[in-house]
Amino acid sequence: MGGIGTDFEFGLEEIRRKVGAAAATLVLLFDDVEFWRAKITSRFQRNQKAGTIRGSEWVSNCFFCIQKAESGIDILRRFFRNELLIGTDWPLAELGLVVL
Repeated sequence: MGGIGTDFEFGLEEIRRKVGAAAATLVLLFDDVEFWRAKITSRFQRNQKAGTIRGSEWVSNCFFCIQKAESGIDILRRFFRNELLIGTDWPLAELGLVVL
């Protein structure tokens, strides 16, 4: 968890995926679900409602909030086995992130 620096870094990771500077790769967000939802969900949903992220909503399916190391290991395993549904061909995450 973090403050403005974390917000900036999160935004950079979103942008890198949207513009193709980074592949649709997994990003793990650690700890408190409510912390991350408060930071991400309202912004994501407002942009979606306004249509300002049309065509790039899929970026939301790259961000996973985990609370336990086991969840992180499982999601990494699924990612490296190409079993994780992230990227442009997969549904958006309604909260702007996936909560495990």
